[in-house]
Amino acid sequence: MFNPAKAADEIKKEYIGYISTTFHFRNQNLQNKFVEELERTVSNGPFIEIKDSFKSGKSIEQMIDEGKLSPLFKELEKNKKHPPELRISQPLYLHQEIAIEKIVAGRNVVVSTGTGSGKTNCFIIPVINELLREKEQNKLNDGVRAIFIYPMNALANDQIKGLRKILMAYPDIRFGVYNGGTENNENDAIKLYETMYANEEYPELRKKIPNEELSRDEMKKRPPHILFTNYAMLEHMLFRPGDDTIFTNSNFKFVVLDEAHVYAGATGIETAFLMGRLKGRINGERKPQFILTSATLGDGSQKSNERVVDFAERLTGCNFTTDDIIIAYRDNYQKSEQTYKFPTQLFIDLANEEKFLDDVLKTYNINIPYSQEREREILYDIVSASDLYVKMRKLGNLLTLANFAEYLGITPQQAVAFVALCAKAIKNGKPLVDIRYHYFLKALDGCYLALDYENSLSLVRKDYYKVEDYSNEQKMFEIAVCEDCGEIAIVENVVNNKLVRASGFDDKNFYQVYFSGEQLLYEEDEEEGDEKNKKKKDEVGYYLCKNCGAIVAEDEAHNNWCTCGRTQKINLIKLRNKKCLNCDGTLRRFNLGYDAATGVIATSLYEQIPEYTFTFEENAEKQTTKNPFLLQTEKKKTKSKTGRQFLVFSDSRQGAAKFACYLSDSYKEFLRRRGIWNVATQEETKYSEGLNISDFVSLLENYFSNLKLFRKSNSDNAESSMVENRRNAWVAVLNELYNYKRDTSLVSLGKISFEYLGNSDNIVDVVVNNYKLSKEDAKNFLNYLAFEIVRSAAIITDNKNDINDSDRDYLYFTPVQKVVTKYKDNTLYGSQGFLPTPYTLNSGEKKYYRSNKLTITKRILNLEDDKAIEFLSYYWDYLVSDSNNYKLETEDGKGYFVPARFFSAKFGKTAKLWKCKKCGKVTQFNIGNNCIQIGCDGKLERLDSKEFCKDNYYAMLYQSNKMSPLFVKEHTAQLSKKEALDYQQQFIRKEINALSCSTTFEMGVDVGDLETVFLRNIPPLASNYAQRVGRAGRSINAAAFALTFARLSSHDFTFFDNPKEMINGKISPPNFTLDNEKILKRHIYAVALSLYLRMNPDLYSGNNAKAFINDKGYQGFIEWLNSEPQELFNLLRNSIPVTNGQLKEKYINSFDWLEEFCGEQGIFKKIINEFETNVDYLKKEYEKAMRARDEKTASVFSRNLERYQKNDLIDFLVRGNILPKYGFPIDSVELTQNIASTYFKSLNLSRDLSVAIAEYAPSGEVVADGWLYTSRYIRKPIVNKTELSDFETAYLAKCPECDNINFSNMPVGIDGKECAICGHILKSRDFYKSIEPRTGFIAEEQPKPVPLTSQERKYKTEAIYIGDKDAYPINKYNYQFDNVKLEVESTANDSLVVKSTDFFYVCPKCGYSIASDETSKLKDYEDYHIGVSKIERLRNTKNRHKNPFGKGTCSNVALSKYCLHHEFKTDVAKITFCCDTSDNATMLSVMYALLNSFANELNIERRDIKACLTYKLTSGRLEHKIIIYDAVPGGAGHSRRLVTQDGQVLQAVIKRAIKLLETCECDPSCYRCLRSYENQKIHEILDRKKALSFLKQLVKLGN
Repeated sequence: MFNPAKAADEIKKEYIGYISTTFHFRNQNLQNKFVEELERTVSNGPFIEIKDSFKSGKSIEQMIDEGKLSPLFKELEKNKKHPPELRISQPLYLHQEIAIEKIVAGRNVVVSTGTGSGKTNCFIIPVINELLREKEQNKLNDGVRAIFIYPMNALANDQIKGLRKILMAYPDIRFGVYNGGTENNENDAIKLYETMYANEEYPELRKKIPNEELSRDEMKKRPPHILFTNYAMLEHMLFRPGDDTIFTNSNFKFVVLDEAHVYAGATGIETAFLMGRLKGRINGERKPQFILTSATLGDGSQKSNERVVDFAERLTGCNFTTDDIIIAYRDNYQKSEQTYKFPTQLFIDLANEEKFLDDVLKTYNINIPYSQEREREILYDIVSASDLYVKMRKLGNLLTLANFAEYLGITPQQAVAFVALCAKAIKNGKPLVDIRYHYFLKALDGCYLALDYENSLSLVRKDYYKVEDYSNEQKMFEIAVCEDCGEIAIVENVVNNKLVRASGFDDKNFYQVYFSGEQLLYEEDEEEGDEKNKKKKDEVGYYLCKNCGAIVAEDEAHNNWCTCGRTQKINLIKLRNKKCLNCDGTLRRFNLGYDAATGVIATSLYEQIPEYTFTFEENAEKQTTKNPFLLQTEKKKTKSKTGRQFLVFSDSRQGAAKFACYLSDSYKEFLRRRGIWNVATQEETKYSEGLNISDFVSLLENYFSNLKLFRKSNSDNAESSMVENRRNAWVAVLNELYNYKRDTSLVSLGKISFEYLGNSDNIVDVVVNNYKLSKEDAKNFLNYLAFEIVRSAAIITDNKNDINDSDRDYLYFTPVQKVVTKYKDNTLYGSQGFLPTPYTLNSGEKKYYRSNKLTITKRILNLEDDKAIEFLSYYWDYLVSDSNNYKLETEDGKGYFVPARFFSAKFGKTAKLWKCKKCGKVTQFNIGNNCIQIGCDGKLERLDSKEFCKDNYYAMLYQSNKMSPLFVKEHTAQLSKKEALDYQQQFIRKEINALSCSTTFEMGVDVGDLETVFLRNIPPLASNYAQRVGRAGRSINAAAFALTFARLSSHDFTFFDNPKEMINGKISPPNFTLDNEKILKRHIYAVALSLYLRMNPDLYSGNNAKAFINDKGYQGFIEWLNSEPQELFNLLRNSIPVTNGQLKEKYINSFDWLEEFCGEQGIFKKIINEFETNVDYLKKEYEKAMRARDEKTASVFSRNLERYQKNDLIDFLVRGNILPKYGFPIDSVELTQNIASTYFKSLNLSRDLSVAIAEYAPSGEVVADGWLYTSRYIRKPIVNKTELSDFETAYLAKCPECDNINFSNMPVGIDGKECAICGHILKSRDFYKSIEPRTGFIAEEQPKPVPLTSQERKYKTEAIYIGDKDAYPINKYNYQFDNVKLEVESTANDSLVVKSTDFFYVCPKCGYSIASDETSKLKDYEDYHIGVSKIERLRNTKNRHKNPFGKGTCSNVALSKYCLHHEFKTDVAKITFCCDTSDNATMLSVMYALLNSFANELNIERRDIKACLTYKLTSGRLEHKIIIYDAVPGGAGHSRRLVTQDGQVLQAVIKRAIKLLETCECDPSCYRCLRSYENQKIHEILDRKKALSFLKQLVKLGN
């Protein structure tokens, strides 16, 4: 049985162990306080959420008998060979019954019953019923009856699997999915299906079944009865002439919008208009019914239900009532006729899976008739009659486990047992209660200390520590700790002569106390003496007041440097390189790596999930007697392996993809180390003299084989291959050998030590005799030198194929076999010199580059440089000489390596290891009891491994005997449809232990029985949280367990402190208004265009714009519009749901809108004029250049003209803001795999262009399905099989007058271009080129394995308002208040650009690109220097880049400098304040105050509007302007609502902002006032008081 309380305790214990091992204080008092603080702060919960079970209703069979459902339901699955999906005799939930009745009665309904409530059957059953009724009447002909619209393809693909199982043996009802993944051709579709479903549970479903339509071609010929799609594809289908038959030849009766709560804000408006257009387009005997399913909306009150009705009516344009809202009906708690006070031990025994229930009943004299089939029902009767159950039902629905147990008067463990029984108790198919656990852990946010008070240490940010008697308070400083010795340092910055906490964006300065006569933070060992903390020559000394944080440089100190009146001075050194003064170790702040921390938690969670279940068996023993009285029976429970499983959620697809790799690889590393630990423990006494490495690998290989550790999946019953076992054994041992210095290694934990076998007694004696060392010291010294070769990675296995290149990359960070040479040899790739490299000073003096070997040799042998070099030279000669039986080996006589078999290993007590008393490092080299860490002068003591490992997280981890593999796969939108489905099915079959998911798994996707989910961050909204944790709880064997990690962000920490707001958070019905003229117009235009193209399909021409745009086919369209066609008038009246009288009159009841569409200043006319004007401009500039005989310039304009005239029709219309952009995602681009790749996988690496220019930029690294893909090429548009088009280029320039970034998508001519802001003329030389990579990117030839420490490259972008001169000005007004003037202006179709902050050197021929920070590649060019605009002289022609088509090298070598950009058009409101706007933090705070207030005041979905600051430099001072813009593609008209003639809207927005800021009491800001999920990266600089002070200047705003 899974025990959530025990799991929570163990997970917390291991998490704290990991942290306290990672950060350890030398001062034991601080260490104890640190652990105490961890215990107190890092967790919250667990919480128990208790809900009543759903009420039961009638069965399908009963509803058939009542005449409400078709009797043909009994035939639906009659011919199946498998269990029915719709069990017609089993009671439905009451809410399902009510929903079915209402839908069958013709009502529109909203099914709002939450996760796990069976929402799908609420609409599937009535839809099938309608089709069965038609069959009864012989009316079931071809054509769509129901269209199911899903927000995500993953959800549609999952839902159709369930329908397929229901209808697999009933061919009369046909169905199909029509989305972006649907093939056109039937044969292609069948191949894809059979590939995807080759492992389907039912063999019949591995082939296409007759009633499922798979291809677009077949669905157009014979539209299926049930059609699955998404809203974006529906937009395409309504527009494209070729899809017309689906609507013309159908009889639509139902429209189902699943997960309708996602249709909020502008998406809701767009979808509402889309639903209207769908209704206007479809044919049918009656108006279609709308069925909306949703997460639980509102709180169930009358007012809340009215808001749900309002939302449903706006979304669908149909009538609803509050009675049409289907909510979940839950049973009140089951009152038993009599209540019993059972012994609490009873519940512990009943919950013990190893005990027999009938035996427990007998033990406690409980007289209930027993049978194995009735066990859950018996539990139901016992639990529901207990006094604990009665007490439990009087509690609230959410409380901590500790409070829950306290209220019941039992221990937490007894409470867990009781809750487990409640979850198992089922009667009449219904559970007694629905129970879920919620547990929260959080990241570290620094460590803080008042220097005089050890007990002040805190993991929560504090400014001051109050002394116990409150007589004094002392400044709290953020501290760091040395990773080696545990000494502390202060991490703060100096502002106004005081140390203040550094923000997340500041560079951090490290300060450390040093000895100069003042009292140290705590006493040190006397033997360290004055050497400790001596100031280095290049480090600056300071005085610090411990009380107030005042700081001054030693040479600038004066009498008044501290003014607090209680000065307590100490000496500090400002460290230049974050190196500890005590031991030269690395200082580390108290922050954790995200993947590492969540990896620790996920590992612990996995190992807490039970791996086995117990099943009851009763077998008669085989006996000769047939006498039943003599026949003996034996009861027994069989322990069967079920496999541990859980889901992991990340907020991003890259986060999920990387974590899948990290968790899988790190767990394999744990298993390998556990293998070594266990083998070492078993063989410790047997091999007391040591074991050759090769023999050790063989032992480990056998151990791995016996456990089948490295099989491919949980269903792989075949033994792991010999190659895999041996490979992993070698990797395990080489990892310990190479990384023996790491704190996490088994050497550092005292479990194992290694020795080079080549240091014979004779060689050791040479050192003893010549340098007066003891034999033990001499041997350790030579062993140290031999291990420097190992540290060079110049080590080989017994056979070349024992490990592969990926293993070398994992072990040594390079796939190349390293070699070592006597002297550094730059001609030998992958080599390292054994002897230090010399260099000569200007004075002629000979010096050597820093070398640990040289430093240690000089120290141990007391030699000068030259003599030490001579000694090392002699030792090298010995290592490679024939006199050495273990000499280094070579293949070419130049580079050498040492075979691993030349080392031996010792285990446990026979492994001699020492620990430095000063720096804490463990070593296997004791030379005169001196620490050999560079920079440390500590003394060694023998390591007590048992004591040392007692509280060490890694030691506890490696000692575990849990040796089952962990199979993890990514499940994100990056995967192909086939791969995603395959992993999902493997998970359901328990072949995979964990799926690392992004939001694709959030909504209703089936993952089978599951008890646990792990959220790697707190989701943005309560609805996201409810859906993610709702994936667990599908098992009837235990309560669900949701574990959530609060990462280092203000958002996560806010809800970590108040988790009930996330767990119980209400999901409000989406709010939007249809009176949005901007969005309305796009749908009007879409209706008109789709109707005209349906009448003239040749003009669509497969989405080629040539016929309609280039050849002026649009002229016929305009003539047709101007004739005011009646069919268009009728279609608009039937399609567009407008309630606003003014808009209705203009757009529906008349053709008044034509003027602004195709009049002289109309939007369509403008984009046509712009297109034709640009064509004329390019032609004229081409001709001008030709007349000037400037062929180079002429060629530029010729290529641009050719590119500019090639357009897709939809792309052209969407970019011109004619069509609804949400439905046509033209700005989505891909990172495609290189055609030459040998690891080609089916992937969907697609992102919006504004995101792609950061994530997919050349040299950017993307993880997908277990591989690391590096972007290398900007993809060029393809003209034909042999020709590529030019890039989509634009030109950017920073105006020298006003600092505005100017943008032009045309080459700048000879006459220059005016600045969009100030009118200054910018010449062509002022502009630099930028590429808009509309056709995407191409990866390097081969993907790479994902390293555990993935250093992914992702470039930054910035959104810039560029002030389009051609933007349509709407309004511009000035307001005056005393001396403060405000100017506000709104524009439509205005321009913003997202541009990269980095540059790239790009091949104009093939798109090969080098990022400006890839200096190693750029240095291949002789003419490269920082800022150069073109590079073309390659140092070595062998380094020519390859083209992206697998056809050898590119013929071009010259690369030109570009940045990347994406231009988008939207509606903008500009606010200019004529007062001091120079402080960036203040203006950012004002911006978010106004943005939040604007959304609330005008009832706008917050995510639909965004803002940025633009600025200009005036008299050396920045003047900021706030730009508020619509986040909706093409604009939604939101921002322009801010700008009114009377200024009333702006005034109301400012007043609301002031009121909110005044009523908040936070400092500096919080989620109530300025903070949000989207701005969490700048939470620290958002300041409520600064925003309030600024806005109060404007409180009396007037005309």
